[in-house]
Amino acid sequence: MILKGDNMNKRVKLLDYEDRKHFFIIKDFENVDTLVFQIISGDGVLTVIYKDKKQVHFDSSEDRLINFDDGIWVIEPKDIGVLNRMKDCYDTDELDKVCYGD
Repeated sequence: MILKGDNMNKRVKLLDYEDRKHFFIIKDFENVDTLVFQIISGDGVLTVIYKDKKQVHFDSSEDRLINFDDGIWVIEPKDIGVLNRMKDCYDTDELDKVCYGD
């Protein structure tokens, strides 16, 4: 499931440590090579790596005081919908299945 967007752009939801929703637009989505999703101190952070190796960084926090690495997942563009389906900041079961298998 992709939240509103078109073939060129995709809207993605990232949750912060209080499960507040933050929405970001990934431009030129058809040129995305890899997505790297991290949870840092409960905040969702997404790095988009394009086929030309350009990177764009999205962070659900603007005021994180400390960085605890809670996990990292490499996501194929076709699986980006898993981020939009997260119900809380540590809801990673589907991420684990998509990225690492059963």
